[in-house]
Amino acid sequence: MEPTPSAVRAAYQFTNMTEITTIAIKIPAIKVAVAHKDLSTVRQMVKDLESDDAAVRFYAINGLRRLTGENFGYLYYEEATERKPATKRWQAWLEQVEQSAKREGEASPATQP
Repeated sequence: MEPTPSAVRAAYQFTNMTEITTIAIKIPAIKVAVAHKDLSTVRQMVKDLESDDAAVRFYAINGLRRLTGENFGYLYYEEATERKPATKRWQAWLEQVEQSAKREGEASPATQP
């Protein structure tokens, strides 16, 4: 039985986990979020671009790309200093999306519960 999108979202965004638990939850959660086109997980995926774990970064960038059509030059396998400019572009994009939604009086898809 596949978990519901709301259960996945809750598990995915819970950050007080051990590294192994985090990986065991985040990767399947990203897959489910993408399958359900769940834009409420975008904020967490952008945060996960800075993960110490390359697998989490890999699934986060692929999830973001599938949900948004963007990649901003991010390469999950680069060193943190090399990834930083692309990560900053993702953060700026997220801020722009959220500000635009706020101005229009709508909930941002990236922050919807």
